[in-house]
Amino acid sequence: FALSTDTLTLLGIVSPEGGLTRTELTYDPPAAVWRFPLEVSATWSSTSTVSGVAGGVLSGYTERWVVTVDAAGDVGTPAGVREVLRVNTAITRTAGLITEIRRHSYVEPCIGTVVQVFGTGVGAEPTSASEIWRLAP
Repeated sequence: FALSTDTLTLLGIVSPEGGLTRTELTYDPPAAVWRFPLEVSATWSSTSTVSGVAGGVLSGYTERWVVTVDAAGDVGTPAGVREVLRVNTAITRTAGLITEIRRHSYVEPCIGTVVQVFGTGVGAEPTSASEIWRLAP
């Protein structure tokens, strides 16, 4: 990642272990993950060419990120109720086939992401949740 005064960008993805099944991907240009200040109705997009090795396989594709801060409210976590902004990210990956990845992040200002739901599918909403993260004590 790289952080500037107004943007958090994704430079690439690297697996913690090297070897034959390693992942080493670079985003060109870096993907705009967040733009600051985060506030309701903010929206932005970016398109990147992603290249390198994914799971040991030579890879190349494009990703288009469309991000919208669409609501403010409270979310319950095991660590208590948090005041958050909902940041919805739609990533469209084109590598011959088109794959959509959705991420719904619930972000507490000055703290960061306290809940995150990932899903995949085609259309406005994910067809199933592939991961759910939440802040716990």
